[in-house]
Amino acid sequence: MKNIAQKPKVLFFLLIALALTTLIIIQNQKPQPINPKPPSNNPSRTDEIRDISRGLYEECRRSQAACFEQKITDRLLAKYAVADILEAVYDWDVYFSCHAFTHFLGQALYKKTGSIPDAYSQVNFTCHGGTYHGVLEAFLDARKTTVDSLTGKDLETTCADSPKKSGKNTSQIFTECLHGFGHAFMFITNADLPSSLAYCDRLDASLRERCWGGAFMENSTSSTNADHPTNWLKAEDKFYPCTVLPAGYLKQCYFYQANYLLKITSRNWQRVFADCAEVAAAAHHDYCVLGLGAQLASVSNEEGIDVAASVCPLGQGNDQYVCVEGAVPSLFARHGGAAPQVFEFCRQLAPFLREFCFAKLGSVAKTYWQYDQASLESTCLEAKEFAYACMGLSNNSFKY
Repeated sequence: MKNIAQKPKVLFFLLIALALTTLIIIQNQKPQPINPKPPSNNPSRTDEIRDISRGLYEECRRSQAACFEQKITDRLLAKYAVADILEAVYDWDVYFSCHAFTHFLGQALYKKTGSIPDAYSQVNFTCHGGTYHGVLEAFLDARKTTVDSLTGKDLETTCADSPKKSGKNTSQIFTECLHGFGHAFMFITNADLPSSLAYCDRLDASLRERCWGGAFMENSTSSTNADHPTNWLKAEDKFYPCTVLPAGYLKQCYFYQANYLLKITSRNWQRVFADCAEVAAAAHHDYCVLGLGAQLASVSNEEGIDVAASVCPLGQGNDQYVCVEGAVPSLFARHGGAAPQVFEFCRQLAPFLREFCFAKLGSVAKTYWQYDQASLESTCLEAKEFAYACMGLSNNSFKY
């Protein structure tokens, strides 16, 4: 009887030891991104870059631009190819904002190359094209004493020339350049939004909105200006500055104001859907919801594609579809025109939104990322029962 009584005690202590061992292993593991990329060709290099990036982020996050630029130059660009850096950090939001980090990488890269086309030839759309934007910030920073002499044609020509060494995605790079100028004007004016918008207004009317978007994005998220924060947000007026700006700016303003609303509500999605519903003008209301949907690309990376796919159904009526229209282009942009994560988002949506989502996927692939017919058909076949919608053969129509 003594031996029988001792066995449960032995088993109990073995289980406790096993649990403690497991806990120690877990605590010593590095956090991993929720949507990992396929294994790198050089895992040790990827881990090195991630460790360096995390370390310099901790060192520089309070001093910002100058600190980042110098340490990225010394610790990353001096040792690693830009493509390897981007591959390592593209999903590393568990440690820092990848978009903000790639802004700083772009600034350092321009200082190294002294040429927008040379810098652009080394980068890609990782983390919503943050590196493209950072290159423009450094370009204008070197010219800030003469920026008033830049004409709209100068800006347009700069962006038209920017992809000439990249060899592909020229129209998308042109757009990222115009958007990047909006960020850059905020950077050199210490986040003076009206002045930044006025610089954008030098562009042809057909191009201004892309530049405005960069300025409003910078204002609402402050991705690179912790050392010169904006005065164009107010705690007591959640829609400011959209409440005081001329009507022409308001679509882009409300689109990016959704970033701010999500920040101040700690991503309370239902609350922000309700906030957008307070916007009286229908088009501006929709742009608020589009901006909410656009944030799901970041959410898919930080919290999981399943979490991202659960958001649009929280809206009411037409907002559910407008949310999807915001999410799909943003997911494409996050992944440089690649479709797999967009597919997964559509697959995990509530059933009543799936066909619409795949139809939007096909539309964006064709019209913005310029998939040819063969590529589109090959891609859409992956949608299986929704392949017809992806190829534009359904009755779905889009507002945006």
